[in-house]
Amino acid sequence: MIGACVHNHEVTNERPFTLNTALRIDPSRLWGLKKRFMADMSRRLQRVKMDMQTSIVDNDCFGIQKDSILLPFKPLVAAPARAFDFPRTADKVNAFMEWLFEQQKLYVLSGGVEGLEVFRMPGAGGIEKAWTDMYIESGYQQGIRRGRSELRKAGFNVPAIQAEPFGSGLAAAMSQPIHADRVGLIYSRTYADLKSVLDVTNAAIRRQIADGLSSGLARGIAEGKNPRVIARELYKDTAHHIDKIGKVRCRAIARTEIMRAHNEAITAEYSNIDLDMDVVVLAEWETGFKPCPICVDFADGGPYKLEEIRQLIPAHPNCGCVALPYIESKKKAERAVN
Repeated sequence: MIGACVHNHEVTNERPFTLNTALRIDPSRLWGLKKRFMADMSRRLQRVKMDMQTSIVDNDCFGIQKDSILLPFKPLVAAPARAFDFPRTADKVNAFMEWLFEQQKLYVLSGGVEGLEVFRMPGAGGIEKAWTDMYIESGYQQGIRRGRSELRKAGFNVPAIQAEPFGSGLAAAMSQPIHADRVGLIYSRTYADLKSVLDVTNAAIRRQIADGLSSGLARGIAEGKNPRVIARELYKDTAHHIDKIGKVRCRAIARTEIMRAHNEAITAEYSNIDLDMDVVVLAEWETGFKPCPICVDFADGGPYKLEEIRQLIPAHPNCGCVALPYIESKKKAERAVN
């Protein structure tokens, strides 16, 4: 076994958080990238919450504050004043959820001014890429560099990716079919995972809104609460689900899919050597600081065939493990895996 793995990356002791500490905790050396991805994810979900607050409280989209004078309309992307003030609660809930999903598409899923960027690749015209793709792509590119670096340490004459003009060296590597196919699948997987998390979050929000507009509203009126206070409580109860479900799971997706991209690139580089030279490249399981039982078992079970470890790593959400090359002659390697 080579080291250990952690489910979260927080340092609990009081010693300074040094570079060596960071590398022990996260052997992938991607902590900074993961942190930026998670911060961007949180910022986008926070913007959804801001629009929800403006809609429910300030713009009174449900018509809770019928006898109140509303504050001036706030021109974000919030729902207009009393936009969902329908006679039936079910109609209010359905209209609100449709609006909410549009906000999520705008900020979290691909689409909208903040959720979609257009990159122009040489000879390819405009290629639409979700905002998440740039983090996945960065993790993948660093995986290419890491894979070649580990192979050079093992004694192979593998060219390094140099800082060539316009990134042409790395662009050439990324254009190889093996890399283009693998990173493309992770782009799609990340989108699907985010959509799934938002579906779960929205189911909880729908139930909360329905309860708040029926029993919650009646209870607030019976207790003599100010309508604005009732609206504010409805917002807080609803936004709670974005924090407890949406943010937590989306941050886990950010950490996990960056590691998936990183290891897919690493094993792709190992596969190229395996095909080009008279060796069989296997993979060992390198983990970080403080092992979890799942990753300890996988680390003890190596070395693995490349296709095997591709199916295993990352082993769980938030896994930070890395596949390292294990090089032997073809004869020894065949014995090792049979």
